[in-house]
Amino acid sequence: MAGLCFAIGFVNAILNSFIAGIMQITVPPDKRGKVFGLSTSLAGGLTPIAFATGGLLAEIIPVRLLISGSFVVTLLIFIPLFLNQPFRRFINFDPDKHTLEDIV
Repeated sequence: MAGLCFAIGFVNAILNSFIAGIMQITVPPDKRGKVFGLSTSLAGGLTPIAFATGGLLAEIIPVRLLISGSFVVTLLIFIPLFLNQPFRRFINFDPDKHTLEDIV
């Protein structure tokens, strides 16, 4: 379990940095404050709900099964996302080669 949690945390840190960088490149400068403010507010606001839900589920479901199940659910959500063509254009955006209209 410790190895799985370490791997998830490591990959999460890389992905969060990658997504933040892509957002900085693709969001117009006059909208960045609003977009990052909304993103941070949503993440911060949903954290207590996630902790409460995780605590309630941990009372019912064994913790190992809960963490493993969360990992599987996360994979099931993100694998189709990475197969989505518009999302891949967003991830592969290069401001030197593309315009914002190319990813819409």
